[in-house]
Amino acid sequence: MCYYLYSHSFYFDPYSVEEIEKTIEKIVSDEDLKKSLTERGWQRVKIFSDNDAMIDDYIHVFEEAMDDNKRLRPQL
Repeated sequence: MCYYLYSHSFYFDPYSVEEIEKTIEKIVSDEDLKKSLTERGWQRVKIFSDNDAMIDDYIHVFEEAMDDNKRLRPQL
């Protein structure tokens, strides 16, 4: 079953040739949909273009993981 999610993408069963075909046909044949998906895709890209914020987020995740590892590691 093909479905539209988050207004910028289509999801489908990657093992279903029929679903892949229907999804491609829908996007190729509907100019308004194609334009909308493209515009919304570029808006989504902007979310990830702030490298400094993304780096800070990764550092935070790694620091938490290291703290959890230290806390859960058995004392020798």
